[in-house]
Amino acid sequence: MISMALWLFNKQLSSVWHGLLVVIVFFASSCNRELDINPPFEGEKLVVNACISNFDGVNVQVTFSANPVGTFLVDKVRYVDDATVSLFENNTLVAVLDYKSEGNYIIPNGFSLTPIPGNNYRIEVVSNQYGEAVSNNVEFPEITNVTYSKLIDVGPEPGTGSQKSQGLLKFIIDVSADNNRFVELVINSAQEDGMYFRNPDNDITDNFSNPCEVESRYGKVISTGCGVTSRDTIQLIFDIQYLASNASPVEILDYDDLKLVVNSVSQEYFDYIGSMNYFIDTDADMGLIFGVPEPKIIKSNIEGGYGVFYASNTKTIDLVVQ
Repeated sequence: MISMALWLFNKQLSSVWHGLLVVIVFFASSCNRELDINPPFEGEKLVVNACISNFDGVNVQVTFSANPVGTFLVDKVRYVDDATVSLFENNTLVAVLDYKSEGNYIIPNGFSLTPIPGNNYRIEVVSNQYGEAVSNNVEFPEITNVTYSKLIDVGPEPGTGSQKSQGLLKFIIDVSADNNRFVELVINSAQEDGMYFRNPDNDITDNFSNPCEVESRYGKVISTGCGVTSRDTIQLIFDIQYLASNASPVEILDYDDLKLVVNSVSQEYFDYIGSMNYFIDTDADMGLIFGVPEPKIIKSNIEGGYGVFYASNTKTIDLVVQ
């Protein structure tokens, strides 16, 4: 079969290309590897995705893993509703979480939790069917204060034909050169969470790349250890107006209640998001369909299972357009 395909192919090539093909085939054949497209499955395990924050307390979603070979993952509901989920602070049990719905577990009603910066937190999950999963200890980070902020209307983006005004936000975060932090930057409004923004070319974070910066679901996370200090002004550009839907003629409205959200996150979140982005950016998801590439490693701090438990200390700044 292979020789017939090569013969048909060579019929359309000149003798020069034929010689080149022989060389390529020779070297390629010396690099052949056998890949097992049906690897042994280690069994269903708990998948724990959890966060502790000063805004939302503790949120934990518990699911279980599935064999990626021979089944469609979306065909089976994988929520775990029978787990015992425990929260520890400095190795002391402080709460057993209540089940809500769709695999989500929350702090019990009437229980007050205020995470303390510098304290260590851990999640333990036990399920009769899927075993036990325990997170590593996660240190709750210090809040990152904003010492200066200014939002200026700079008009529509040149050369795009857009009529929507953009805002240039300049702000300074209170961090020192010797204290590496992981800071998520998000722009929210009353109409939209996680608004798209970009950096102007002269911004200090404009040329950041992994391992200095990763894209998150709502914004981006920067590592201040890559050079951001309290002496540096960070700049973001984003739309401060939007087109009203179903309006005739087209109506341009101002975004309401603009906010800058500064999340101090633990390194576990930064590493997890970075590995997920790498997985997607290298087309590993397509490789899973065809079953041929090297597997990509998704970062996890859950022992006995998969997932991530991280901490977030949030500061919100109201933005007023000048």
